[in-house]
Amino acid sequence: MEKYKPRLEVTIPIKDMVKALGGGGGVAFSVLVGGLLGYKIGKQFELGIVGLVLGSFGGLFGAVYNLFRMFSE
Repeated sequence: MEKYKPRLEVTIPIKDMVKALGGGGGVAFSVLVGGLLGYKIGKQFELGIVGLVLGSFGGLFGAVYNLFRMFSE
């Protein structure tokens, strides 16, 4: 019987895997902090959910910008 040989070998450098894990954590943290800040600002100025939504989108925009900067090196 023949030994099984995979058809496709995927080799990902450890450096890139660490970058990807750090990027995922950074996105989660940015959206969470942006949402909390937006919530607090919305509550302060009586904007309701608008502050939360704007804060979350601001955090997401910042996270995407940081990911682009991180992976463009």
